[in-house]
Amino acid sequence: LSKNNVSVVHDPSSNMKLANGIAPIVKMYNEGINICLGTDGAASNNSLNLWNEIRLAALVHKAITQDPTVMSAPQILKMATENGAKALGMSNSLGRIEKDMLADLVVLDLDALSFHPPNDIISDLAYSTNGSEVKDVIANGKFIMKDREILTIDIQEVKSRIDEYAGQICV
Repeated sequence: LSKNNVSVVHDPSSNMKLANGIAPIVKMYNEGINICLGTDGAASNNSLNLWNEIRLAALVHKAITQDPTVMSAPQILKMATENGAKALGMSNSLGRIEKDMLADLVVLDLDALSFHPPNDIISDLAYSTNGSEVKDVIANGKFIMKDREILTIDIQEVKSRIDEYAGQICV
C-alpha cells in the first residue's frame, strides 16, 4: 500500500458496529501508509460525527496493543485533517490553517466544559470534544454556521423531508 501511495480511511465506529474488526492502523502508520479518518455512513454507523471517530481511533488502538503511547492525539488529529486532504490529492489547499489555503474551518467554543481545566488542547480535542463545542463552521471562507445557527439551509424543512421520506421507505 505504501509503495503505491494508497490512503486508508479508518472508520472505527462502523468497523465495531458491523463487527468487521479493527484496521491495523498502528502497523500501517509505521509502514508509512497515509491513514485518514472517516465516518463511513449513517447506515453502518448511525452517526456522521467525526469527533466520535477521533476519540475512538485514539483509544481503541491503545487497548488493542496495550500500549498507551500508540496513536497519540497529534497523530489522530493529523489523520482527521491533513491526511484526509492528502488522500483527496488536495494537500496543497486543504488540511491545514496556513496562508493561501482554503478557509475551511471549524471554530470551537474553548469555554466549553470539555476544555476545562485547561491543560493540553490537543489532547482535549482528541479525547474530550464531542461536537457540541462547535460554534462556527466556515467553508471556503464563507460561514455555514455562525454562533451555532446554520445559515445555509432551513433545518426544520430538512427534518420534515427526512421524516416524510423515512415514512415512505419504512412502511
